[in-house]
Amino acid sequence: SGPTLTMDPNAKTPLAGVVELETDVPVQTQLTITFGGDVRTVFFPNPTTQHYLPVLGLKPDRTYTVDIDLIPGGHAGTVFATTDPLPTDFPTLNTVVSDPPNMEPGYTLIDCMRRNNGDPRPNYTAIVDSAGDVVWYGTFCFSAARQLPSGNYVRSWPPSVPSTRSLSCGTTEIHSTPPATMRCHAWP
Repeated sequence: SGPTLTMDPNAKTPLAGVVELETDVPVQTQLTITFGGDVRTVFFPNPTTQHYLPVLGLKPDRTYTVDIDLIPGGHAGTVFATTDPLPTDFPTLNTVVSDPPNMEPGYTLIDCMRRNNGDPRPNYTAIVDSAGDVVWYGTFCFSAARQLPSGNYVRSWPPSVPSTRSLSCGTTEIHSTPPATMRCHAWP
């Protein structure tokens, strides 16, 4: 069946989506994600017939074109990923210097930022790219996360947290190099 896109598939990732499609034979897939002159290609090398392709690293308040190609098979379709602006109480981030050739590759995690209006609800945590642009955010602190030898981060979630129980997620591993991915590990 043709490709479909679901944005914010778990109601916790407003800057992410998932492209789903089904093919008759196992094929590899490739997404080309475009906004203006910004073009990224993400290759999914494992041939399958049930494709669940995360669309990550999107920035707020934009509409992206997402082209889906099958290998072999050619162009399977185009979908559009639209992201909302950041919440009005999201902290203002100012990038003073960005020099990517002299920076470590990947994303930067900014943990436990206070809301702009002093609201006592949970703080924001964000992931930014090398330009300082937000590509992921959530309303919780990641302070219990730790970095793995691979450079990825892992965060454990207690079974009492309702949002994680609905995801059957005991730990979440965040891959720190583009394309960003998150892997949910089920509770034993």
